[in-house]
Amino acid sequence: MVRILLGRVTLLLAALLGVGACAGAGPIPMSLCREAELEAVVLAGAQGDGFIAIDGMTVGPDGTAFVLDGGEGSLIAFSPEGDELWRVSGMVSDGPVEIVGLHWDGEHLVVYDLGRDRLQYWTEFGELAGEETFTDLGLLELPSWIGSLGDSGVAAVVPSHSYGSEIEDTEGGLLLVGGVGAPLDTLTFLPPPRLQVLDLYGHPLPILSPYQPQPSVTVLPGGSLGVTLGDEYRIGLFNRVSGWLGEIVGSSAAPAVRTEDRLAFGRLLPDTLLIDQVDLPASHPPIRGLAATADGHLLVQTSWSYRGSVRWDRWSERGEFLDSFTLPDSLAFVGGVGGLIYGIAVDPLGALQLEIYRLTGDASCPGPPPVDPSADLSV
Repeated sequence: MVRILLGRVTLLLAALLGVGACAGAGPIPMSLCREAELEAVVLAGAQGDGFIAIDGMTVGPDGTAFVLDGGEGSLIAFSPEGDELWRVSGMVSDGPVEIVGLHWDGEHLVVYDLGRDRLQYWTEFGELAGEETFTDLGLLELPSWIGSLGDSGVAAVVPSHSYGSEIEDTEGGLLLVGGVGAPLDTLTFLPPPRLQVLDLYGHPLPILSPYQPQPSVTVLPGGSLGVTLGDEYRIGLFNRVSGWLGEIVGSSAAPAVRTEDRLAFGRLLPDTLLIDQVDLPASHPPIRGLAATADGHLLVQTSWSYRGSVRWDRWSERGEFLDSFTLPDSLAFVGGVGGLIYGIAVDPLGALQLEIYRLTGDASCPGPPPVDPSADLSV
């Protein structure tokens, strides 16, 4: 195991990780998975020469991990063994920055900089290859999510009302695709998350329960998109040229929201007694999030967890089920390539670290099999 000491952070635990999902009480149906073995850990250290606030992580086709440290404006590359390969510092020194993400679009590393209203494109060797402003892309408002589709343009989630949408619920978002000098086309509507308003000693307190389903979007290196609302095991596949490609359908069974879950969420509220006002769903969402790998696979984070590990399912870009595996529930910004899976974790002392896993043999993982035999997975 490689252990590299870098900078220390005590923030982002709740923001990155939220409240972990729990499997229901009693016997747990088990399905066969790949086993994820931890190979390398890149730790945050005490000298400030490392991770301050991780805003993104992605993986290149050769297994190089790229970490975006938005706190100091650094883009850092690590080998699959955890060794630092190169570092670009001061990449955001020309003004205020609000970096919100990083991904590999098949050719470049793409940095989303909402503070400067732009996308930056970097090579896998740390060289700036270009940038585009959101104005150039025809976006009327700042997107809540944006991703490069390579030569096919970009995709962005924007407020539906800013584009004259006739959809009744104007608080939601539209998933648009377009490019520089190209018209923006609407792919789909994403409903807003369901907020609840609590009464905090006479003052309204809007909250978002971690057990409510939330839309998730990810872009694959080939230029296609995976989109889910999270309330079913159903993922729509899109691309810029053809639009709708098809969908992935799996088992929507999910573990029940238990008393322990309610109490855990109550501890995050300003007053634990407020939990009596919270209307929690009967079960966790079937899908907690989506991610993509550098070799074009779609990763689906489920709500099935057991002993601190959560199940992920892996699908091909054509909707073919490949395998499942379990990872620690503490991981965020998950990605990978081949049999390597990467994620950002927070250690018990609050330090951020990059963890690298290798998928090996068979293991048991919680939850029913992810494939619905009655579903047509072809796209």
